[in-house]
Amino acid sequence: MKMKTISVIASLTALLVLASCEHEDTDRQHYDNKLFISAASLTDELLIDETDSYSRDIVAAVAKPESHDITVTFRLAPELVDNYKKAYYDTSSIALPDGVCRIDEPTTTILAGNVQSSPVSVTFENVLELDRNQRYVMPVTIESVEGIGGVLRSAKTCYFLFRGASLINIVVDLSENRAWPEFGNFDEVQDMYAFTMEALVNPTTLNKTISTVMGIEDTFLIRMGDSGVDPSQLQVVGAASSKLTDESLKIPTGEWTHIAVTFECIAQNQSEVKIYLNGELKKEGIFYLNSINFAIPHSNE
Repeated sequence: MKMKTISVIASLTALLVLASCEHEDTDRQHYDNKLFISAASLTDELLIDETDSYSRDIVAAVAKPESHDITVTFRLAPELVDNYKKAYYDTSSIALPDGVCRIDEPTTTILAGNVQSSPVSVTFENVLELDRNQRYVMPVTIESVEGIGGVLRSAKTCYFLFRGASLINIVVDLSENRAWPEFGNFDEVQDMYAFTMEALVNPTTLNKTISTVMGIEDTFLIRMGDSGVDPSQLQVVGAASSKLTDESLKIPTGEWTHIAVTFECIAQNQSEVKIYLNGELKKEGIFYLNSINFAIPHSNE
């Protein structure tokens, strides 16, 4: 009797589900179609270097097309700088000064049946008059919309950032990685009697026995650490057991350090090696070598 009761209930449930499915509108979407700024990132960083003017485009979009046009108007929103600073943990940026940024035609349209608008152009000028030591931000937000119910709050505003250009603006993360040149028949790197090697490093951690900076093993190598040497201590090693290191050559983590190593042959089988950190001479010594050959092919040693 219990099994029959369960079967009847199950059958009734199945009928109710089928009836529900029959009356469900298959074209109905289970979300609100909202407007948003279409961009891979809502922040765009521009450099104060040699360019006095920039132009950037903003595009509005919806998740699915509508049967009518949607009109969108953007505006500059310097009053939203504090929102940016809180969202991106930036305490030092200030609003871009008046006269640097403008939007000549702030209104655009998403045509019926489309999902993206034509671009709105944001123009920046007199950029070289900005202070290179100051970070600036200009928020641009959606001011008004006609033809759709709402705007996605998290993608309503984008931010244009300005900062002074550095000598190095792009760096590479070499954690668990390596890179090397393919010199081929480049004879200039063979039997070098004088040269300088430079690197700008910012280690995240220094907990390995040896961390290589650059060079060739058993030829001429800049590295940190060694057996019996602190993992953060810089060391220059070469052929014939040549080695130069000192406790003053500790490299900090979490900050940039400029490393420069010079090599110069000063007599037969005698070359002077000097180590500089952030431009300051820290250690010098003699390697009993005439020259260094950097044309040795790379190997996965």
